[in-house]
Amino acid sequence: MKEIDHSCLLAIHPLSQQGSQALQNLWPAFIQTLRKLLVQVGVESAESTPDLLLIYYDEPFTALSTLIESLESLKKQHWHADKGAVSIQVILHLHRKKDPPIDFAETSAPVWGLLQPETPYITRALKLQWEQIFAGKKMPAHQFVDAGDGLFQLVFSGDLSTLRRERLFTGKVLAAKGTCSECFYCGLSNHVPAHCPSKHLTMETRSLNRVGYLPLPKIDSLFKQVMAEQKKMAELLTTNIDTAQIRSDLLLQVYVAYFDLYLIYQPRFLANSTFSLLSSWDGGGKTDKMRIDRVKIDSRNLQAGFDCLRLGQYKQAIDFMKVENQALGGKQFYATIGLAFVALERGGLGDMAQFLQIAHSTASSEKEKIYINLLYARFHRLAGHPWKAEQLMSSVANLYVDCSELQYSLIQIRVHEGQGQQQMQLLRKLVTGDRRYFMISLMDPALLPANSMVENVLSGLLEQKTKEAAEYLAEAQEALAVLQTWFGEEQDEELQTNLTALANLEEQFRRSAVYDVLDIAERAKPLSMLCPRLREARLEALNDQVDAAALVWADYNAFWKEYPYQSFFRDFKELLYAGKRKFVEARSIAGENLAKGRERLQTGQAKVELLTGQVERMLKLKIALDTLMIFFKKLIVAELVFSVLAFLTLPLITIVLSGIIDPDIVRLAKNPQTQKGCMVLLTLFLAPFSALALTIRSMSER
Repeated sequence: MKEIDHSCLLAIHPLSQQGSQALQNLWPAFIQTLRKLLVQVGVESAESTPDLLLIYYDEPFTALSTLIESLESLKKQHWHADKGAVSIQVILHLHRKKDPPIDFAETSAPVWGLLQPETPYITRALKLQWEQIFAGKKMPAHQFVDAGDGLFQLVFSGDLSTLRRERLFTGKVLAAKGTCSECFYCGLSNHVPAHCPSKHLTMETRSLNRVGYLPLPKIDSLFKQVMAEQKKMAELLTTNIDTAQIRSDLLLQVYVAYFDLYLIYQPRFLANSTFSLLSSWDGGGKTDKMRIDRVKIDSRNLQAGFDCLRLGQYKQAIDFMKVENQALGGKQFYATIGLAFVALERGGLGDMAQFLQIAHSTASSEKEKIYINLLYARFHRLAGHPWKAEQLMSSVANLYVDCSELQYSLIQIRVHEGQGQQQMQLLRKLVTGDRRYFMISLMDPALLPANSMVENVLSGLLEQKTKEAAEYLAEAQEALAVLQTWFGEEQDEELQTNLTALANLEEQFRRSAVYDVLDIAERAKPLSMLCPRLREARLEALNDQVDAAALVWADYNAFWKEYPYQSFFRDFKELLYAGKRKFVEARSIAGENLAKGRERLQTGQAKVELLTGQVERMLKLKIALDTLMIFFKKLIVAELVFSVLAFLTLPLITIVLSGIIDPDIVRLAKNPQTQKGCMVLLTLFLAPFSALALTIRSMSER
């Protein structure tokens, strides 16, 4: 999202002479009131003077609509139609950070002598960006008339009532109505703390997070309804509602959410903080979820004391808390705050102040210091000592700059003291960092004195986040569409998870509640960034599979190269190189389409697998042929050996041994038939048998 590098400057030159003639002595008050109305939304420049008001706005539409609304409001009270146009001159300018100083920043500038009263003029810089800036805005019919000197008169021909800033929330004022003083626990003015409905709530029964997912008009409507039916809603809380009831009842959701605004000042938060296992400050937590395992009841006295406080049994509550205060190793800090709440509900503000002071002096941990300062500052503000509240909160907020509860409390105090304009930057930072404060500042009656400024901050932030959400969602949609195309028909669990997440974000965008928009702005960008990583991971996995298949292929290729009887298996080579081609194709085509790449890989693997059956046949043939060749080699050797043996043996018998052995044997050996028979026996029987035995032995060794 590109950073906005411009703002809209609204310059108003009061024509004091004509204005004084029309309103007499009321003219200065008229201009001062107009200024106050304008700065509720905008920020006044340091160069602004009573003779030339210079006020900056986030965008031209806000500047123009604020001006029109403010003038209409004042004209109804002080400026009748017979007086003609209001005696002010108006220029709107699109001011960029690096722009040179404007040439109408002085009342003596010649341009002021050209302008008609109460008629807005815009500079050329704004006119050039007009269509882009006002796209999607509800604007009455209008046209521009060149007024010279780089100014254009903005002439409206449509109904100006359409030129209105959309109000996010109009029911806040209802929370400030009542005949009682502001309740310490919840900020309402229609009951005393002893009868505050928040006493019937627990840390588990919260709904601020749920309400954030409702459309703003729906929240506004429901809020007005619950404020009109507070007695009925308060009685409902006494029935020990649970989370299931809150989930199913929108009215109850909004009503409970209001009390969540002031959660940290309520008895339920005191009880939770007392028994929490967390040693650091957690405030109200960033969600409505409460983990039970983070709480351990380690003081029955305080547990009973808090229950008695909730039920209005003050004497028993005091007794239990005093016992805890006197116990060795007891939780004196929290017991003292409990006594302060008892004093509050009994109307003893002096006693409450004393107990808070004691707790303030005994606080030792960061958690305790933050908590007691929040309570003590709220007490000072409601007791009519706002300067003490601000002094206390300023010092602590500077010490714990990351504590959002302290920062927001400081905003409340300063808004109450009329310093709202200076707090809007801090509020924007707070809301940007923690979405809870969007809903809190939206509904909090303590911010009513700066309501227009607060709404301007919230609407500006919501508009920015909505644009970011739309932009990031479009990027995610495009990225996942490309990724889905790349996967083709390939089924992937992580891809389906991401597509489901995208569908959820698209549904949230259709609802476009505040938290929906913030969810999309936070989650859509990471979702689109996941796509290239997922693609890279799956491509790497496929390449690893191709590498593994190539290793198998290499083994078959090495086998083929060393196989001596290739002429018997011509199709082996064809299958071998067909598989290799598929592997090469798989690697190259996978960059365009994973499914096609995997198809090529599987086809190649299938072809290579076909070689397995052939290898078995080839090995059998090789063994057979190798055996036959060895046999023939052994047979030839055996034939030669036995022939030589026969050639040497017969002469030895007939010549050398003729006088030694029996003459009949000599005669038999000399008989040609006998000699022929011996040669046949040796060559046809003994030699093959010996060759066969040697062949078997040789093959066994191999």
